[in-house]
Formats: sequence, structure tokens, C-alpha cells
Amino acid sequence: ITDHEPGNFYDFVTPYLTALGYPVPGKRIPDAFAYGLALMFETLARLGVGPQPPLLTRYVMLSTCRDFYFKGIKARNDFGYRPTVSPEQAFDETLAWLKEQA
Repeated sequence: ITDHEPGNFYDFVTPYLTALGYPVPGKRIPDAFAYGLALMFETLARLGVGPQPPLLTRYVMLSTCRDFYFKGIKARNDFGYRPTVSPEQAFDETLAWLKEQA
């Protein structure tokens, strides 16, 4: 569930990467290549000759290489849910928490 307007995952995560000093990915590789790479890492790990856990999995590849959005419309309509903080406050609090975890 998201508390605010629907948004793209990369639009959501980019300000956090920037604020934490991480580079924002700017290059892409073809999805099919990334999927094959993930499959190779999984197979090598399963055979015991690759890193455990695999460096990349098909799940992670599919989760990050596809455009998807989060919406809270059903939570609002079905349960009357309303955000308790503004998007700016949510960002600030999440960023503070992420910095504490480092």
C-alpha cells in the first residue's frame, strides 16, 4: 500500500539514492540478457559453484526491470485509509531511518 499518489518505483527510489550519495543507474541492459544472467547465477549457486545467495535472481530481475506502480486506492475505498503524514514528512523520516541503518 502506498500512502500517496501512484508513482513509478524508480521515481520513488531515485531521491533516496541521491540523498544517500549513491549513483543513480543510467544505463540499461536488455531484459532478456538480465534474465539469462540471473538464471545463470541461480544455476551456479544451485550447483554449489557460485556465490550463495546468487548475486542476481530472476525474481529480483523481474522486480526491478519492469515498470510498475503502487496505488492505495483500494485501501482508501475499502477501508477508509488516509495517509497520516505528508509525502515530504514520509521522505524525511524514511531517509533518517535509512541513514541510521548504515
